Amino acid sequence: MGRWGGWTLTLLAHVDDVAIDLLMANTASRGKKVRLIWAHTGISGVLIARVEELLVKYPLLMGELSYRPGLICGDGKLCPEWRALFLKYPSRFMIGSDTRILLADLPADVARRIGWVNGKALFGLTEP
Repeated sequence: MGRWGGWTLTLLAHVDDVAIDLLMANTASRGKKVRLIWAHTGISGVLIARVEELLVKYPLLMGELSYRPGLICGDGKLCPEWRALFLKYPSRFMIGSDTRILLADLPADVARRIGWVNGKALFGLTEP
């Protein structure tokens, strides 16, 4: 969660929302300068309002979307509240291995950010 010799440590945390607060709040910057990827972005049923609260509170928090129930509604499209969150914070989410279907329901620029660009930027990758 800091820089060493030009490297930045990025942590993928498989935790609930309470642990996100504990991890972030107990850093020197109180989570304001810490890059953390929240695995499954609240898989335990965290409400979207709480996900957004944490995104606002911790500006470098990223959401990873694999195995996150509740993203896709009965019609096979993104649930409206998740779609709205992705559109509001397009640089804050990364696609997971099982969630590519949700990209089809987003504007191309947001889908590309979540599907590739955010991860590329986070890890300094180049286009394939």
